[in-house]
Amino acid sequence: MMIENTPIPSLHELALIFCNVHEVTILALQSHSRKGDIVLYRMVFCYLSLKVYHHRLCDLTRFMHRNHSTILKRVAKYNDLVHCRHPYEPLLLIYNKTKPALP
Repeated sequence: MMIENTPIPSLHELALIFCNVHEVTILALQSHSRKGDIVLYRMVFCYLSLKVYHHRLCDLTRFMHRNHSTILKRVAKYNDLVHCRHPYEPLLLIYNKTKPALP
């Protein structure tokens, strides 16, 4: 996904790109809302930040205003829902819509 020698976007830059693609605000992404679509966006954003762009967990927890265990559980849940026999389609749609816009 990432091209060699391409600078890794900061968490804020990544959030701006992600939020522009999905027409959601950074504040909504960082909120404690349990609204279904926001929860899914937050889950995909955390996965991208940690597993694709390799941001540090402590930086992501500060940015998202969350406990480290909450972030790790969301990433694990993403993996469970996507890498299973019958992947959860909404998460795949969010990820696939985001992928072309990212550096």
